[in-house]
Amino acid sequence: MKISFIIPSFRQAAFLPACLDSIAAQNLPPGSFEVRVYDGGSDDGTREILATHPLRPWWISEPDGGQAAAVNRGLREARGEIIAWINSDDYYLPGAISSVLEAFSNNPGADVIYGQARDIDERGSDLGPHPVESWSYPALADRCFLCQPAVFFRRGVVSTAGFLDESLQMALDYEFWLRLGRTREFFYLPVALAANRVQRASKTSRHPVAGRREALLVSHRHTGRWSSAWLGSLAARESEGFWRRFNITSPTLVWLGKQALLANHRFQLRVQNRP
Repeated sequence: MKISFIIPSFRQAAFLPACLDSIAAQNLPPGSFEVRVYDGGSDDGTREILATHPLRPWWISEPDGGQAAAVNRGLREARGEIIAWINSDDYYLPGAISSVLEAFSNNPGADVIYGQARDIDERGSDLGPHPVESWSYPALADRCFLCQPAVFFRRGVVSTAGFLDESLQMALDYEFWLRLGRTREFFYLPVALAANRVQRASKTSRHPVAGRREALLVSHRHTGRWSSAWLGSLAARESEGFWRRFNITSPTLVWLGKQALLANHRFQLRVQNRP
């Protein structure tokens, strides 16, 4: 099976070499894979890295419509049967791709295969395991327990499920997993496949409230219910952000703020849903 690596990137020159190196280190036979990098017009040395890297990826560097638009272009242009979508600040662990391809061969009914991952910081230091869980669609509706660089899927699912929602900024991967999970078979591979970089400059780190609000909305889109777990997580982040303005970190005040905000969110939802 040919595998297509789709890498969206923007101003990630500090991390891109490690991502490309990790693909090269998988020792895949020539012709069995392709690497496609969609850079949003970076001015930080990204182009020089792409032009000289021994992996010789196919790449383009120009302004685009954002991360989802870049991945969607990759999905349209990819030629591999298996899609490996990885952001340029993440990387694969040794032996990951051979484990994934073997799992697809042994599980012909599986449309999506996902595995475990390690969280790392900006310097590459290990922060511990990413909270990945065994497959359960109801659980996925309450929390995103898939780690995006450790998820692989058959290109054919796009023809029926559709592309990423380009209107989303934070929960674009989560919405895609929820959409696929309604009709497609997910297979959990209990093997560490990728390193997921947690950095202060990322969208999810800079905008934790917006990220949870978007996750709540897409969960409701696919389930028709308002997830108590996402509502609680949203209220907690809102409370933390409020007290941080006054340099207050009291756990008690944060908890009280969370309860008040959670009650208000639930009240507003009841009002909106009245006939």
